[in-house]
Amino acid sequence: MKLRTKFAVVLLLITAVLSGAVYGGLEVYKDRVVEQNREDVEETATLSARQLDATVEDRKDFVGFVASRPDAARFNRSDRFLTEFVDNSRFFAAQMVDANGTIVDFHGDVTQDVQQESIGLNVGDRPYVANALDGEVFVSEPEYVNATDQYLVIISAPIFDDRELKGALATALYLEDRTFFGGLAPVSGDDQQVTVSAGQDTLYQRGERSDDVIEVSRTVESTGWTVTVDRDRTNLVDQLGQLAIAQGLGILLVMLSVVSFGVWEYRTTLAQTEKLLEGFSALQAGSFDHELTLANAEEWEQISDGFNALTTGLASRESEIRKRGQRLEVLNRVLRHNLRN
Repeated sequence: MKLRTKFAVVLLLITAVLSGAVYGGLEVYKDRVVEQNREDVEETATLSARQLDATVEDRKDFVGFVASRPDAARFNRSDRFLTEFVDNSRFFAAQMVDANGTIVDFHGDVTQDVQQESIGLNVGDRPYVANALDGEVFVSEPEYVNATDQYLVIISAPIFDDRELKGALATALYLEDRTFFGGLAPVSGDDQQVTVSAGQDTLYQRGERSDDVIEVSRTVESTGWTVTVDRDRTNLVDQLGQLAIAQGLGILLVMLSVVSFGVWEYRTTLAQTEKLLEGFSALQAGSFDHELTLANAEEWEQISDGFNALTTGLASRESEIRKRGQRLEVLNRVLRHNLRN
């Protein structure tokens, strides 16, 4: 195999290896970018669920604390107690329920008719009352209110007096930014949407949602609600497109570099080698006047000078041999002439 062929094969191998390294490296980086974006969305969803869970627990602790106050067990003064509670909290309504499950008082942002209809009703079979009378601070399932176009939850807590169960405090709270979801607002934005749902009901939603998103959901432990974070992939796709362009340019740069190196190596080595071989072929053919000119490196110049010196010496020797041959031929003719005479 000729040196030129071997050199071409080596260059092709180098090009393939370097191009593969550039392509593989950028592919790994692109996968890492995609994974990093998903990890960011997962972290956002997890933190949002934890934050909402902490808010729910805070509301439960507040209601439990109010229900544990001595004034809560004094049902004969429940009117003042409930009024102060509603006026000094974010809850819009509150009920006092006795140990038998009967509503004994009801105050808040409701009509007088609703108040009068509610007092005296037995609601002991309702979960928010039954669980509170069992000694649990309870959060009900969200309920939709047509009049306000909002969802509400009822948080209830048991009322004890000297460890004796007296009844339950049931409080109503709308699900909105100032009560539950205020901490989720910074999560949403032009490229991200956050949604809180309970089953098929959407309790909260903010931000823009596109068709192509990274979606991650997490569960709020205290209520079972689902927090879903959707992040628009447009910026990610644009970034991946830029990486693809960089990938193509990188491979092109590798190929151009290898080709440039091959051209330079051919001009500095292979071309000079071919000229040297041509010079030796000329010598074998007896052309001692062939002059060799090699450049691009000091070593090649020394080789060309040595070759030219060799051809000059050979040409001089060839000339001397021819002269001797001519002299011998003349002497031979004289000798033969003398012998004939």
